[in-house]
Order: sequence, then C-alpha cells, then structure tokens
Amino acid sequence: MLCRIREGRAQLGPADVRVKVRLLPTRKEYMSHIESATALRTPKDVVASRSSGWSKWLAKGMFAVLDQGLISGSNFLLGILLARWLGADQYGAYALAFAMFILVSLVYQSLVLEPMTVFGPSVYHGEPRKYLGILVRLQTALGCVVFVVGAIAAAYFYARGSAQLAPALVGATIAGPCVLLLLFARRACYVELSPSRSLSGAVLYMPLLLGSIWILRMLKLLSPFTAFAATGVSALLVSAHLLWRLKPAMALEANGPQLHEVSRRHWDYGRWALAGAVFLWIPWNICYPLVTKFWGLAETGSLRALLNLALPITQTYSAFTLLFLPYTARLGQREGWPAMKSQALRIAGVYAGGSALYWLLVCMFSGPLVRFLYAGHYTEIISLLPWVALSSIIGGIVMGPTIVIRAMQSPASVCWIYLFSSAVAVGVGTPAIWAWGMRGAIVALVLSSLTTIVSGYLILRARVRPEQSPGTVKQAVAAEPASFSI
Repeated sequence: MLCRIREGRAQLGPADVRVKVRLLPTRKEYMSHIESATALRTPKDVVASRSSGWSKWLAKGMFAVLDQGLISGSNFLLGILLARWLGADQYGAYALAFAMFILVSLVYQSLVLEPMTVFGPSVYHGEPRKYLGILVRLQTALGCVVFVVGAIAAAYFYARGSAQLAPALVGATIAGPCVLLLLFARRACYVELSPSRSLSGAVLYMPLLLGSIWILRMLKLLSPFTAFAATGVSALLVSAHLLWRLKPAMALEANGPQLHEVSRRHWDYGRWALAGAVFLWIPWNICYPLVTKFWGLAETGSLRALLNLALPITQTYSAFTLLFLPYTARLGQREGWPAMKSQALRIAGVYAGGSALYWLLVCMFSGPLVRFLYAGHYTEIISLLPWVALSSIIGGIVMGPTIVIRAMQSPASVCWIYLFSSAVAVGVGTPAIWAWGMRGAIVALVLSSLTTIVSGYLILRARVRPEQSPGTVKQAVAAEPASFSI
C-alpha cells in the first residue's frame, strides 16, 4: 500500500502540486476564519454558558433540597411518631435531651463544620482529601469529649432521681458522636459542591431510622433512650458509607496540611462562632429547660409538638445555606462589597418567599393537620401556629446578612447579632414562660426574631463599606468586635 501511495505521488506533476497548494489556506487566512467564526459564535456561547451554569446550580439545588428533605423528613417523622407513641412526660424528656444535643451540635458546627465550609473551598481547595483526613482526627477527639460530658450529665440526673430525663440523656450521649460524624460527612460533600453524594446517604438514613423505630414499637421497647440509640446506629452506618465515598487521606504528610495548622485556623475562626453558637441556640431552645422548670415535662412535650412543624422549613434553610455559603465566599473575593450586598438581599428574598408559602399552607389547614399528625393530641397548639410562622419567616430573612457575614469570615459579627436576640429571649422569655407557659415561650421567640433581623442588617452595613474593592472583603472585616459600631 505504501508503495502505491509513493507511486501516486511520483505521478503528480508541478501543475498538480500548484493546484494542491492553492487549495490549502495560509496560516493568516486560517486564523482569520477562526476569529470570525469565534466572533459569530460568541453570543450563542455566552448564552449557552450561562444556561449551563444555571442548569448546574439548579440541579445542585434540587439535590440539596432532596437530601435535606430526606434527612429533615426522617427527623420530622421521628418527632411525630414519638409524640404519638410516647406519653407526654416521656416526650417532654426526649425534647429536653434533644435540645441539649442541639447545643452540642452547634458548638461542633462552630469549631469544625463552619470553618470547613469556608476554608475547604478556599485555603485547602488543592488538597481536599488530606484536609478531610485531618478533620476526621479532630472529629474523633471531639466525639470523645462529647461522650464524656454527656455521661457526666446523665450521671448527675440519675443521682437526682430523674426517672424520665436521665435515660433520655444516656441515649443522647450514645447517639451524639455518631450523629456528629454524620453531620461532618454530609458537610464534606457540600464543601465539594456535591450534594448528590450526600443524597445517597440520606436515601439510606431514612429507612434505617424509621425502620428501626417501627421495630422498637412492635417489640414494645420504644422509649427516649432506644429512640436516641436507633438514631445513633443509623447515623453511624450512613457516615461509614459517605466517608468511604469521600476517601479522606488519613496518612500525615510533611508537605500537606498539618494538624496543628488546621486546628489553629479552625480555632481562630471558630472561637467567635463558638460564642455565636450558644447565642444561636438560646432563642429557639432556652424555652425547653425554662418550661420544664416552671411547668413540667408534659408542657415541654406540647411545646416540642408545636415547634416540630417548623422543622421542615428550618432544615430547608440549612440545605440552601450549605450551597450559598461557599458560593458567597468566592463571590466576595471576586467582586467585593456590591456583590455581597446584592447577594444578602437575594438570599433573604429566597428564604422569606419559600417560608411564607410553606406557612401559608400549614396555617390554612392547621386544625386537620395537627389532629392527623398527633392522633388527636396536642390540639391546644393550633392557635399558636401563626405566631410560630411569623418567627420562622423572620428567621429566613435574617439568613441573608448572616450568610454574607459568615462568608466574609467575620463570625464575631454573627456572634453579636445573636447575642442581642438571646438577651431578648432570656430577658422576656423567663418571666413570660413563668406566667404563661408555652404561650410565653412563643412571645419571646417572636420578639427575639425581630431583634435578630434588625441587628443583622445594621451590623452588615456597619462592617463593610461600599467603597471596598474586590478581593479586600476578608481583610476589611478582620477587625475585633470592639471596633465596630452600629
């Protein structure tokens, strides 16, 4: 074959060669054609690129909603089933122990999860598996601390003879480290902007948790203790699945991130977020121990049944926050203050609109809904639902400035925002709960939410000035809290 090709070439004369040469464009002509074609395609390419970008974010948002929907749906159904199947005192003990666990999880979020969401896509974006491996070590140490503290608290209430609360705290102590590990694994998926991976864990978590609760019910073993234990086992199994897919690098390397360096960064960021976590916990959860003290565990169970209906929209906030926070951090570095200000308004609008739609449906069908969910129990909470709705919608609006402030790596400012609302919750809530019980708790909740939205937007304006340029947002907000003014 090669001989025939050579023979064919040998038969070509000079005229044929000239014809062939003329058929080939010169480099200049070729580049001119390419530039013209590119110029002609640019508008379409731009539109296609934007459409592709919106499609990707829409898909990620849908995965995030499905993921959070399954997780929050599992926990929501767990709360509903326990309210139906446990006595009022038992359910009140579960609610109080769960509120204590929420405080622990917020502290953990401040020291591990929130810094990971900020530093993962920025400082350690080139070495994600090594970074995750170091955080697994930190997670193990913190899990041990949580277990020891929980065991001490449970022993204290056992010594005081609390027949309902002590077993619930023992169960929460066992489940705590496992649930924290699940929170870590799920957040790591969102740091990689891969909510679909987290969704695979949520698909496993729901049948594991609800199936185990149903089995305990059939065996007549259901109690606050066994409910927490089932939650812990389900969380541990799903965490193993997600970590296997994430593949964190556990071997320490001299040229990679070091444990002391990561710990220092997380502490520098999280020390203010830690205080903010306590103040974030107070408005929605301080009512549980106060109601228990003044009115007993049965009233606490009724309050939990009321606030259960806020869980779906609250967990939806969490799902979108996991996407908005890393995206907003990148946006601020690229485009500066104008983009951050607009982003805060967009986030607030999305959250407020979604929560308003949800609560409209809940309040329209509040009577039949409560009777159906709780099998005719807790009907006294129906009249309080519109006030919980108002507080929840305000909480969605305030997510706009708080997400932007977190993205600017200023957890101290977030701390101050929730400090003001916590002061209102405690100052108003204590006498109100003493006087009116559960209704006093809702009054304090609404007033603290109003305080949060006012302080959030005032602090956002005070911390960053419009004249800041892109790339300077982080440095501009690094001042100590004593330096800012409202």
